[in-house]
Amino acid sequence: FLGELTVSPIPLEMSLNFCSTNCAFCFANLATPDRKADTEGIVRALATKDTRKGLDAVLMSCGCPIVVSNRVDPFAASNVKIAMPILQTMTEVGVPYAIQTRGGKGIDEFLSFAPPSIWYVSICSLDEAHTKRVEPGAWLPERRFDMIRQVTEAGHRVMLGLNPLVPEWCPDPAPLLEK
Repeated sequence: FLGELTVSPIPLEMSLNFCSTNCAFCFANLATPDRKADTEGIVRALATKDTRKGLDAVLMSCGCPIVVSNRVDPFAASNVKIAMPILQTMTEVGVPYAIQTRGGKGIDEFLSFAPPSIWYVSICSLDEAHTKRVEPGAWLPERRFDMIRQVTEAGHRVMLGLNPLVPEWCPDPAPLLEK
């Protein structure tokens, strides 16, 4: 449970292992670089959502989505193997989700079973050299735009985040937004 709706309109968040995307500005990796997902616990919580009485269970049973995640990219190499079975379980038990990503492995597999959902795709610059420096494990901007097309063609909705918005990295956001 995120604890406040001012951070995200989605009250539940699923975080996994540290994120191998290694963004230079990542608050989550800096704050908890040694975190490990409790995969079995997450799957158990999903499977027992209708019989438990905790706040997370009540929210899931009422149809509240889970954001995957503000602290990790589920398609990062360090997480995709554990994210896929969890996302499949979420789909099977009818828990909706929203995806936050910079691209990565497993997206084709995910799209093969995922119902329409909301994706938040972050891009901080159109400059590929800059992107390689500050987001070394993330897809380059052009590939993210290809992913956005693929995801929307599969029936999902996408929000583009200029994130982080740093004037030196993206002095004029108009070309990025037009693209």
